[in-house]
Amino acid sequence: MSEAVREFFERDISFKSPEDIVGEIFQEWRRLQDAPPERREERIKSAARRIKNEVCECNHPVVKKMIDFGTAKGKLECARTLERIIQDLLSRGIKSTEDVKEIEEAVEGFKRGLMEYVENRFLKGRRRS
Repeated sequence: MSEAVREFFERDISFKSPEDIVGEIFQEWRRLQDAPPERREERIKSAARRIKNEVCECNHPVVKKMIDFGTAKGKLECARTLERIIQDLLSRGIKSTEDVKEIEEAVEGFKRGLMEYVENRFLKGRRRS
């Protein structure tokens, strides 16, 4: 991973803390307890997708236009893994510190995957020049 990409992420990409994500999962899990059983699975998938998509935000106006972060959040394997973990926790609830650790590791993997995605996009753009 290049130092420039690391610096860019530190400066221009904001990530929610694992504690904030766990809090959102818990709040959503509580709301889902009132959902009708026939709609619960659909609502879990929708909530997991929304929570995953809100994990990070690009604050750089030019890069935000150059790189489709929505596609990255939807297609990268690390993003799908994070979404599956969130779905699982929304289904059963957060029961232990192991669940929190699982979220922390998934968010870190998601961050690394996005860094690689961004680095590859920049390298691809350079080759065209």
